[in-house]
Amino acid sequence: MTRPLVELLALELPVAVVLAERTMTLGQVLALAPGAVIEFPQAVAGPLDIRLHDRRIAVGNAVRAGDRFGVQVLDVADADGILRPLDPAARG
Repeated sequence: MTRPLVELLALELPVAVVLAERTMTLGQVLALAPGAVIEFPQAVAGPLDIRLHDRRIAVGNAVRAGDRFGVQVLDVADADGILRPLDPAARG
């Protein structure tokens, strides 16, 4: 491998796992208080989105990894689907 490619592959990127999402009105957000419960449409045991720059690059299930949270990957986007979010022109 060439040095630029090795350096590129060594980049550290923020990867997020999304438990659930929903929209709320501003009024609902302002009415939140300690003890409030926000319900989400996703099933408790459903698959989770694994995201890079707010774009889904994979899907997985929540697992226990020792005493920590983990995600077992079920499906992954192809290389283009993973690299596209890194292109500033594609993020527009």
